[in-house]
Amino acid sequence: MNSKERIINAMELREVDRIPIFPVITFIHASRLLNKKVSEIVANPDLCYEALYRAWEYYGFDGFEVPALNEFVIFQEKLKAEIYNDELRLVNNAGKYLYKVSEDDTEIALEKLEMEITAILNQGYPDKAQLINKGFMDPVYQLIKRINNRAFITGHAPGQTLNSLVKYRGSDQAIFDLLENPDLTHKLFNHFTDASIELGKAFAEVGADAIYIGDAWASASIISPAMFSEFCVPYYSKAAKAFHGMGLKVYLHICGNSAPILEMMADTGVDAIEPLDPLGGVKLSDAKQRVGNRVCLKGGISTLTLLNGKEEEIKKEVLESIEQAGKTPGFIFGTGDDIPRDAPVKSVKFMCELVKNSNY
Repeated sequence: MNSKERIINAMELREVDRIPIFPVITFIHASRLLNKKVSEIVANPDLCYEALYRAWEYYGFDGFEVPALNEFVIFQEKLKAEIYNDELRLVNNAGKYLYKVSEDDTEIALEKLEMEITAILNQGYPDKAQLINKGFMDPVYQLIKRINNRAFITGHAPGQTLNSLVKYRGSDQAIFDLLENPDLTHKLFNHFTDASIELGKAFAEVGADAIYIGDAWASASIISPAMFSEFCVPYYSKAAKAFHGMGLKVYLHICGNSAPILEMMADTGVDAIEPLDPLGGVKLSDAKQRVGNRVCLKGGISTLTLLNGKEEEIKKEVLESIEQAGKTPGFIFGTGDDIPRDAPVKSVKFMCELVKNSNY
């Protein structure tokens, strides 16, 4: 059984030859495999795809996610990269800097946009043809060709709801929008979902196997289950239905505390839910009991354990995860969220080898 077959079987709740390994990894950690700083990849996003390839090749993942090129902020307004006092800034044509990379070189800070809702609705979004014709899918296509069916490749198309709202309105105003402007907020979420569907079409065109959807801000750590039911479930369901119609698998990412909303996550019709974050209080055993017969579970080790844990601690948590969720079909071993940038490479490698060699 190859990696693609292994993950597809797991997502269809069918038997596998061993537990698939499919953590949440972005260029933030993968940059280490190229000995590059995060800021170097932000300034030259083509390096992202090489970093992800190197990480897949070294760690032996069965699957991983890739972004489209326009996900990088440097492309969104034709920004250019400048170094100022050893700090990377991305500036627009007027010389105003909109983004900067943090001092520890781990994240990009975004100047608040605070756009009016009607302005967001009127600004439009690229459709499949524009995404392809402008070259935003070119490095994805080249990476998929390079992988040549040796791994399960997922297109990154999140932001159907809260993440996009926060991006345009700020975190405080986004919550007020849910309460004070529910009708307009629904229009926005429909707009964001349609944009993600166009992106998914482009990923399908270049050969992706699945689509990643979801929003970190939709966690029960931030909004109530009732709000999740009203404002999120309809749009994840819409996206999942559209992507399934393209022949793609779909999984839903809600990090933080997703325990109160597991059933609703499964109700969206996705093939898998992730990352079932231990730091958010989610227990694999609980998820398995409640929704494991309906949807594939994708999760496992705490990111802090990967970051700081000794080998015996990593081994304990890996084996506990497998014991809780991996003894029956429908489990993909992953991580509680993105592998931290500074997680030791040897620890991530050790985790992967443990899963591959576990008694399944």
